[in-house]
Amino acid sequence: LATCAPRRGAPDPTMDDAATVTAALAAAAADADAALADGASRALADYDRARSASPRWADPRSSLTAARHPANRARNRYTDVLPPDGTRVVLAPCPSGDPSRAHDYINASRLTSRAGESPHWDYVAAQGPLPGTVPDFWRMVAQARSVAVVSLTRAAEGGVAKCAPYYPDGEAGGTVVYGAYVVTAGPASPPVDGVVVRSLTVEVDTPASTPRPPPHTLVHIHVPDWPDHGVVQGTATLRTAAARLRAAVASAGGGPPIVHCSAGVGRTGTLMAVDICVRRLLAASSGGPAARDAAARGV
Repeated sequence: LATCAPRRGAPDPTMDDAATVTAALAAAAADADAALADGASRALADYDRARSASPRWADPRSSLTAARHPANRARNRYTDVLPPDGTRVVLAPCPSGDPSRAHDYINASRLTSRAGESPHWDYVAAQGPLPGTVPDFWRMVAQARSVAVVSLTRAAEGGVAKCAPYYPDGEAGGTVVYGAYVVTAGPASPPVDGVVVRSLTVEVDTPASTPRPPPHTLVHIHVPDWPDHGVVQGTATLRTAAARLRAAVASAGGGPPIVHCSAGVGRTGTLMAVDICVRRLLAASSGGPAARDAAARGV
């Protein structure tokens, strides 16, 4: 996110001028190119300095006690991508009373802007569900009443599993039961810039003696052609996915959107960073030519 801020000598993006914002983005892009030159040595050095200087790494909340608990090891897709205790999503008991869902762990973290930061942002970053954690994924969605789920991966790439199927993904939609959760998918929209959108509704199947929570409907945004350890072709796909996400957040009250890829860090963090940067640029030029130009282009 550091590249969102103008560096010394760069134009001020708070000015109400589309050309100024474009120049600021060009300066940030040039700085990023320089940081990534020579094997990204400068970028890695910057990261190491920031990490060693950050009080977060001395904060006990950054411990990984829950993620490394023996009972939760099989719930992690990768052994080196784990949610810290201070930010991990803590699951409430499953309303169905399913004893296999008595645990409170899922590999996902709640990430929010700091107090006073504007514009405010709020996400859940999650790994792609494993076959055994799909009911937990829907428990998280239902608990948070998330307005959207963004998937940035395919189920498999090169014969390697990346994300377990967790919703009916046929073009016409359908209904599938995952443990205590009944998930109904609407028809998929025609792809726009490689982004597929549909509605999902989740219901909890509870015992007759237990009050049933109301069904929850959310937007599902899928970017299937962003390869792991790779990039999409051009910027249109990312811009469209981020715009769809902002539209979902703006149009519906509810909990934070859930963004996932396979591990829940690379593509997931990239989309979040792009979304935050665009939000800042639009806020800095709200009501002016830059905002109108961005809205017209669907940024």
